[in-house]
Formats: sequence, structure tokens, C-alpha cells
Amino acid sequence: MSLISEKESKTKGKAAGYRPKTSAQNKKIWALKSELYLSEDLLRDVVESVTKQRSISRLSCEQAGAVITRLQRHSRRRARKPRSAKNVTFMATPKQRAMIDTMAGKIRWKYPDGFQRFLKARFDMTAIKTNTDITRVRKALDNIIRYQKKCAG
Repeated sequence: MSLISEKESKTKGKAAGYRPKTSAQNKKIWALKSELYLSEDLLRDVVESVTKQRSISRLSCEQAGAVITRLQRHSRRRARKPRSAKNVTFMATPKQRAMIDTMAGKIRWKYPDGFQRFLKARFDMTAIKTNTDITRVRKALDNIIRYQKKCAG
């Protein structure tokens, strides 16, 4: 039977005034890991370079603060990946529609409603609605204009 209580054995070897890291610090460390796209091994390498230990769970409050400071320093330098929502559709602006109309006006169509026929045949649409539609139609019209200039000149 040991004379040292279980509580004393847990704190044995730790310096006086030791405070474990807070849960907010723990969350911040893991959030910065995700923000910087670090693997867990790379995070532990950073922790080791700052504190001389790889364990994140055994960090003191001061050590966790130093790790957070180091990660934030890298966070500001590194360009973040833009996050785009996949379920958001941007509508075509009037300025973009006017640009398409101007481009379509430069083309010699075989029929008076040639542009509408082109939209239906090539893109299976009757009207340009989204930003993606604008991009696709603009590229196609640009190629037609280039081809007609090449054939004419």
C-alpha cells in the first residue's frame, strides 16, 4: 500500500503554479490546425518545437498559449483556400447579358433568330439565367467570332 495518495501522484513532478490548458485553448489549437490544413503529426511537430513535448493533452496554460501564438503567426501568412458554396447559383447580371447581346450582334447568323436557335441547339436553353451559362455561351460566341474573322480575312 502506497503512502502517496492518487491525487498527489498525478501532480507529482509538475512545477508549483502549474495550470493545465483551458478547454478554450484546446479548441483554438485544433481549430487552427484545421484552418492551416495541418495533419495531426505536423501539429504535434509544432507543439514539440515550441514546448519540447509532443503531447497536446499535457500542455500547461502557458505552453498552450505559446503554441496558439505560433500557429496564429503562420495562419496570417498563409493564404486561405476560398470556400465556395456548391448550392449557391449566381444569376447573370444585366451587364453580362448586354455583353452577350453585343457579341451575338457581331455574328452573321443564317437566320434572323439564329442566336436563339444556337442557344437551343448547343446548350438546350431558351434564355441565359446563371453566371455559369454566361461563361459557357461567351466562350462559344468568342470562338464563332474568331472563326468568322478568320474566314473573312
